[in-house]
Amino acid sequence: STWATAWQGVVAAALIFVAFVTPVQVGLFELQLDMLMILSFCVDFVFFADMIVQFFTTYSRDTSDGIVWEVDLRRIALHYMQTWFLLDF
Repeated sequence: STWATAWQGVVAAALIFVAFVTPVQVGLFELQLDMLMILSFCVDFVFFADMIVQFFTTYSRDTSDGIVWEVDLRRIALHYMQTWFLLDF
């Protein structure tokens, strides 16, 4: 979907920010509430929101009938908790 593609772009931009800006921010700048710090908080919010989204994102699984999309929210949550949750946390 268009929304999912846009969201992946936002998360990718946040990852690029963390990879390139955060080391400079932590290593070279004094801790102060400025625009860079506010932007860092926004990036943190993106990652938190992505964790929430993952609890509702379908995933494919193999069955005897072929590949199907899992839509049961309990199973989606359990799958996320068993796979990526600890890394995301």
